[in-house]
Formats: sequence, structure tokens, C-alpha cells
Amino acid sequence: MTPGVTRRIGIDLAPIDLAVPGQRQWLAAFNDLDDAIVEAVLLLKQKASFRLVAGDVIEMLEPLIADVPRDELPVIMHSFMTVQFTTEARAALDAALNRIGAKRDLAVITLENELTSNKPVELWLRTYRGGHATNQCLARCQYPLDVGEWLEWLGPAD
Repeated sequence: MTPGVTRRIGIDLAPIDLAVPGQRQWLAAFNDLDDAIVEAVLLLKQKASFRLVAGDVIEMLEPLIADVPRDELPVIMHSFMTVQFTTEARAALDAALNRIGAKRDLAVITLENELTSNKPVELWLRTYRGGHATNQCLARCQYPLDVGEWLEWLGPAD
């Protein structure tokens, strides 16, 4: 049996309140989303239970993971986050993940690319088991993602 999701926590430097029309419009304009997609996101937000924390992910990640019971596997997911980071911030995030992974099992799923490059976007899975990290590229796809002409799955077939 696959374990279920027990909690969802988001970290954002400046979270927006989707219930506020001006902020909802800003999000839609920033992400070039049409009204139907924004409304679908709002509906999903109403149905999903999660906690959104305002703050710096590098500072908050370790304390938040420390609160997760030992019998639960923390899964950290981020997409197009580190493209906004300095080289030093990327190194600090990686160091924080390594510190957490040295103390407990952990999974990290990333969808990242340097936006200035023509390289495909890559979906990676990093797992920490018993303090040992393994990395696996699961997929590559075209950037920009809204074009979506191709996706190459590289992960397990099952």
C-alpha cells in the first residue's frame, strides 16, 4: 500500500492571497493564465488542505522538516525556484538538504533549468536513505513548458 500525504506545507517569501481580487489578477497576469485556469486553481485551493508559511526557504526548511514525525517521509518539491537564486543561495539550499538528509530519510523532487539556456527542463528525484543520497533524472521536456511539444521519460517503467 502506498502511504498517503499527511500534510502539505508551502514556503513563499511573499505569499499572495488568492481570495483578494487584485492579487489574483496579478498572479494571472504574471503567469499569463486565462480566467478558467485561475478559477480552477482557486477551486483546487479550496479543496486542498495545506499550510502556507511566509519566509525564506533556506532558513525555514530545516525547522519545518524537524517537525515532521520520524515515521513520515518528507518530500520536498520545487519547480523553477532556484533560477531566482544566486549561486550562493543554491549552495545554501543544497547544504540544508544534505544536512536534513544526513539525519533522516528524505525525497526531493525538482523541475528546474536555467531560463537563459536552450537545454531541456529536467525533472530530478534525489533520495536520502540512511544518510546516503542518490540522484536520478526522471524526465526531460521542452522549455517553455506551455509549448510542451515533447517529454522524454527516463525514470522507471513501472
